[in-house]
Formats: sequence, structure tokens, C-alpha cells
Amino acid sequence: MIKMMRQCAHNLLDSFTYFLLMVILRKEKERQVKRRTSPNEVSDSESEEERLKDQREKEELEQHMRERDAAGTRKLTEQKLTRKEEAWKSVT
Repeated sequence: MIKMMRQCAHNLLDSFTYFLLMVILRKEKERQVKRRTSPNEVSDSESEEERLKDQREKEELEQHMRERDAAGTRKLTEQKLTRKEEAWKSVT
């Protein structure tokens, strides 16, 4: 039970860390864009491109989080072999 809770906490921390990294990278990119252009110079096509890029990044993040969650769930639900079973498996 404790091991399962630790694994869940570890997965949650990994997901949160990945999310924070994505937020930081996004904010840094916004700062770079603001430095290069004034607010009046941004065209509609650039805004649309940014919106589409944001949507793709969000989808990638959600997919990554689902994959991590599924991997953690699989790991927690796998049956562990007893020592006898492990020894037998290594012999065969």
C-alpha cells in the first residue's frame, strides 16, 4: 500500500514538473516575442499560428500525462512474482 502511494506521488510529481517546465518555456518564448515586436506589429496570421501552436503543445502535454498515468497504473497493477516463481523463471 505504501509502495503504491509512493509511486502515485512520484507520478504526480513527474507530471507537475513537466507541466511547470512547459509553462516556463512558454512564458520565456512570450518574453522573447514581446522583445522583438511591439503589440501593434503582430498580424492575425501570426496570432492564429500561435493559437494553433498552443493547442498542439496542450495536446502533447495531455498525451504525455495520459501515457505517464497509464504506465504508472500498469506498473502498480502488475502482479509480482514470488521468489520461487522468479527462481523457476530464471531456470527455464
